[in-house]
Amino acid sequence: MNKRRHVAKVTVVTLAALLLAGAWTTFAGNGAEGRPEPGSGLEWSPVGTWLVSAPTPAGNILMLHSVHAQDLTGTNFGGTIAQVNTNPTYFGMFPEGELGIEHHWACQTVRVGLNSYEGTHLFYITKQGAGLLAETVAIGVCNVSWTLTGPDTNEGTATIGMYLAAQDADQDGLPDEGQEPVSCMPFTCTSKRLKAMPGCVPTVPPEGTL
Repeated sequence: MNKRRHVAKVTVVTLAALLLAGAWTTFAGNGAEGRPEPGSGLEWSPVGTWLVSAPTPAGNILMLHSVHAQDLTGTNFGGTIAQVNTNPTYFGMFPEGELGIEHHWACQTVRVGLNSYEGTHLFYITKQGAGLLAETVAIGVCNVSWTLTGPDTNEGTATIGMYLAAQDADQDGLPDEGQEPVSCMPFTCTSKRLKAMPGCVPTVPPEGTL
């Protein structure tokens, strides 16, 4: 009887060890959710800072997109975008826009494939209000799909829907359900990862100029 119990315990322990080993192999290796095998050359990460360029008839828009991980599965990512050449009137569509903070976007991104991602970016156009606070003129909602084309490059397509402040009746910062954008524009974009760069060599001014 004791021998049978001992054999049963050993069997249970062995099965548990095998299950744990299999689970660890899945997590650390190829895994679910299409995670790439380490060392395969496809384990490119979106985390970091990207220099984004989007061509428009008015010229190229340049943005700095910072991406950070929100979980250990490599699925959800948060971030912000700072637009370098700001556009407070959104190409003249909202001429009252004065203090547009469209140069600061809030970003939420989800991994949908091996090196492909989908995201929603939110920004606002504002103006100086009658009181102490600025007033919202318009809300911009950008939906973007992009793919890592290499360890330090990506490209994608996007649409930006613009909503009037009046389309956010409950003032929660988002367009109300069922509201349609007053404008929907398509864009393409390419990005390069910002990497550590060597510093410049200080220029020594000619003697006697200081």
